[in-house]
Amino acid sequence: MEVLDRRMAMRGKSLEVIKSIYGSGLHVDVGGRLMMIVESIRRVSEYSYDIAEITLDTYG
Repeated sequence: MEVLDRRMAMRGKSLEVIKSIYGSGLHVDVGGRLMMIVESIRRVSEYSYDIAEITLDTYG
């Protein structure tokens, strides 16, 4: 259940980080790499949510 609750918090934090990267004035290469990292972490969070949801549906 904790994973399910953290999904929205993670989504909001990733949007905040992406906005700060856009407004930071970083070089395009650095900003692009940082955005890829943030997006990868967000996807792992989404996959974790999906696994938790399936586990709860199967065994809950």
